[in-house]
Formats: sequence, C-alpha cells, structure tokens
Amino acid sequence: MGKGNRAVVTTFGLCGCLLLIAVANLPAAEPLSVTSPDGKLTLTFELKQNPQPYLPGVRAYYRVSYQGEPVLEDSPLGLDFKG
Repeated sequence: MGKGNRAVVTTFGLCGCLLLIAVANLPAAEPLSVTSPDGKLTLTFELKQNPQPYLPGVRAYYRVSYQGEPVLEDSPLGLDFKG
C-alpha cells in the first residue's frame, strides 16, 4: 500500500472513530460505511457481537474493501486495558 493509500485509510480511521463515539451508547447499530471520493476504498464500521475467537460482548469492528474486494475483514476497534 502506498503512502497516499495509507493516508486515506488513516483519515477514514480517524473519522470512523469519531462516528463510533457518537453511536457508542447504542447496543447495536446498522453498519456505517464511508467511501473514498473515487469510490474505490470503503471503510465499514459496525457495533456487533462476534463469535469466538473474538472477545465476548458488543464491540466496535471495522472492515476495509478496495474496489469491492475485502482487504481487511472484521477487525476490533478499541483498546482493552488490564486491571
């Protein structure tokens, strides 16, 4: 992935974090997608509960697709602290 694509993914990631904060109090929500201006890159955010090996409970997940093909499947978004 080139520097330009990394910048776009980083920008989408930051926008996604802000959007997730806005809906964080909802138990579950419809997926929220953001698409790049050229329509090639799509970031989708969703609050949902995934089966093992994912952590239990409703959590924020994101996935990335490029030209309709998945690049990154459900990846947890957030921080888990010990203690």
